[in-house]
Amino acid sequence: MAFRLWLAPVFALSLVASAVVAQPPKPRNPVEERLKAGRLEVPDGVDSGKFNQMRLGTISLENPTDAERAVLEGKAKQLVYPVTHFEYHTNNEAPTAELTPRPEERTVNRLIADLENQLVIITPGDQGIPAPKVDFAREFGKAAVKAIDDVLAKGPQPIVRMNAIRMLAAVAKSGAPAATERLAKLLAEKDKTLPVESLYFALKGAENAIAAFDPARAAANQKWVSKDTYHQLVTLVDEVVRKVPQSVIDKTYLPDQPNTGTLTTDPKAAPKPAALTPEQVDTVQAFRLQAIRALGKVKTDVVTDAKGGGTVRTLLTLARVAANDAGVVPAPSQREIAESLIGMANATPVDRELDLDAQVLAVAMARGVSLFVSDKAAGGAGEGGPASSHWKLYGTKLKSAFEAWDRAIPKSRLDQGSKSLLTEFSKLAVTQVFDPLSKMNESGVANGLKKEAVDEWLAKKQGELKANALYKNSDATKLTPR
Repeated sequence: MAFRLWLAPVFALSLVASAVVAQPPKPRNPVEERLKAGRLEVPDGVDSGKFNQMRLGTISLENPTDAERAVLEGKAKQLVYPVTHFEYHTNNEAPTAELTPRPEERTVNRLIADLENQLVIITPGDQGIPAPKVDFAREFGKAAVKAIDDVLAKGPQPIVRMNAIRMLAAVAKSGAPAATERLAKLLAEKDKTLPVESLYFALKGAENAIAAFDPARAAANQKWVSKDTYHQLVTLVDEVVRKVPQSVIDKTYLPDQPNTGTLTTDPKAAPKPAALTPEQVDTVQAFRLQAIRALGKVKTDVVTDAKGGGTVRTLLTLARVAANDAGVVPAPSQREIAESLIGMANATPVDRELDLDAQVLAVAMARGVSLFVSDKAAGGAGEGGPASSHWKLYGTKLKSAFEAWDRAIPKSRLDQGSKSLLTEFSKLAVTQVFDPLSKMNESGVANGLKKEAVDEWLAKKQGELKANALYKNSDATKLTPR
């Protein structure tokens, strides 16, 4: 009897074990399977207290020690490496890749926000920022880019690669030289090996980097973004506006049959039509729109390298978009025209070769305003969604840009006649178009919108033009509107 009692627990345990063995293994998350080869584990033991001292500027990083670099790199890895973890792309317990709600703290957006929260933003023109904080922005930017490169070096899946570039774009907001240099390196591959999703977010990063460029810190001894690096980045973005890489067209999914919602499973296998399809036009315009937004952050009409030899006339590129120049293929959308107008208003004239009477510039901008508002003035709904989220938003943005332009014109190097001409047009565009759009009511009515006033002004000034080149003695800068 005692023997049987002793065996009872053994039998019970064996039955439990058999039941466990008999259970089928828990299905693995397919997203986890796809991402596991590129997973990078977050390091432990980073001295957060010392990192915070560096960030607050109480520790000088003008010439950081190896130990200080290790802290910066460790913190950067803690912030960046989780983007390789499948938990941030799907639920941990999900047996399939179905879209299921996740806690906000387990999203890539939170990872990017956490990274941004640790940056020190170096505002262009602000010479009051303490040197230790500038040094931190430079050195932590370098550490963050190194961590992002670790992710990219693993040959990650597109979703991880895309989000790593999004992180790079976030670092670019700080103005860190390493981020600007890395973005230039990425965009240099735009016509070769750069994947299309990386191209888009690299352009977004370029927008941030261009906006953060500080010419006062561009000297070599400042250890900041140099004029040559800035020139290289702007040139690459300008090239995208003028000709979007072929990969964007090739990678556009096309319907198996025209006018159907069925998409091909492999864009490479799609037939190549003689002309761009509507889907390809939309895709090209979307990528070009982001490039135009980036180019619109350039604060001058021209960008040169350190020696003054290399020149890229960003104002000319934007003017071609605004005027619907025949060389812009496919033709720009209304959003592209609006963003080009904002960029032109942001650009202070500094090029000595710019046509000093400014008539060509004024006519190009007037044509852009007319084209932008043509659909709304004709009673259409416009592109890009409901009127309240499209027309009113752009009316407000353009009004703000043109009012700032109006204040900047008197300080420019243009002659008095040119200043008067541009001021006259600026006020006309604001009062007759942008202000009414910005005050549009809920029914989509823009009271006081008078496109015809802009058209009359445009017709008069266009009739007075003696040439159609934006820059003196340069046939290559002639505008040829459609």
